[in-house]
Amino acid sequence: MPQHEFEGRLLHLESLMLHAMDLINNLSDQIGKLQQDTMMTRTAAASMTTSTGSRSAVVTTPITAAPDANTLGEGVATIRTRGGALLSDWFNGAVYSNFSTEIAAGTRIEVVQDGSGWKLVAADGCGS
Repeated sequence: MPQHEFEGRLLHLESLMLHAMDLINNLSDQIGKLQQDTMMTRTAAASMTTSTGSRSAVVTTPITAAPDANTLGEGVATIRTRGGALLSDWFNGAVYSNFSTEIAAGTRIEVVQDGSGWKLVAADGCGS
């Protein structure tokens, strides 16, 4: 193989290697950004729940009293997210209760996710 052909191929290989290194660096940057986004998402998700895994909420449609031990009361509440001490409305969700008293609209409550809805675990003024 003539010297100039060998040098041309060598230059081409060097060019390919530089391009591959650029691609690797780009992928590395993207991986770093994804890791950072994942950490931010985990931090945000952790800040939405209290230490017990419950969420603050406000009753929007009264939660009926559970009529007996085998039937839950139900209503709707605005589930809230927490950022430090500030609570913000997140969405309205069905809340089920085993409490023997009705929970009025406007009452502040704590709920935990339970299947397709939210389970009432504490209500303001209910001694829970």
